[in-house]
Amino acid sequence: RLTNQKISEVIKLVPKNYTHLINEIKIGGGIDINCSVKFDTLINVPRIKADFKIHKGHLNIQDFTLEEVSMNGSVENGDKRCLASSIIKIEEFNSKKSTGHINGSAIIENLLFPRIEAKIDSKWELQEINEFINESPFKNVSGEIFGNTHYKGRLSFDSTMFSHIKKSENICNWEFRNAEFNYKNSPLNFKFKQAAWKIVNNIINISPNSFIVSKSNLNFDGNVENLLLY
Repeated sequence: RLTNQKISEVIKLVPKNYTHLINEIKIGGGIDINCSVKFDTLINVPRIKADFKIHKGHLNIQDFTLEEVSMNGSVENGDKRCLASSIIKIEEFNSKKSTGHINGSAIIENLLFPRIEAKIDSKWELQEINEFINESPFKNVSGEIFGNTHYKGRLSFDSTMFSHIKKSENICNWEFRNAEFNYKNSPLNFKFKQAAWKIVNNIINISPNSFIVSKSNLNFDGNVENLLLY
């Protein structure tokens, strides 16, 4: 059992065949670990499970940073004692991002080709989340977004993540406030004070709301497909 250790020091103990999973992640802070090791006469590799608790942490993926990170979780190498049977469980994840937050839980399976099921509650400045989207079609973004997301699909920490999102199963309930943006290279300026979106996979249901396109007042109620992926 390890208590109040530096995450940067603990990472040095991670087996080499797991390090590819964290090469794109920079994480710091304190960590408590309780590890159990079980041997089986029929299998040379022991079954390992580690329960962990991270506190006063910070997380950076490329240019995306979270502060005041805390979480409980566990990691184990599974019945076959390999990457494909390994599972990471994350519970009570809490963090702050500028004026917003990201909280939630997740299960990551098959660390050879990672798949994740995550339930996330978050609040963002729209510009912050837009910077995280690879080749985003939205320009000159302002306003805020909050709501919840249930994502189930492949996971990566590089440019391939956007293609995984296209093939994922996801349900989102998002609300926007004081939003303003341009779409791709269009000169039209979109504005709305408040809007509610429900997204199921790549279909967005937009509740009745009024918005401004340049100097024209419009109303919209219906579905839009592939807006975020076009």
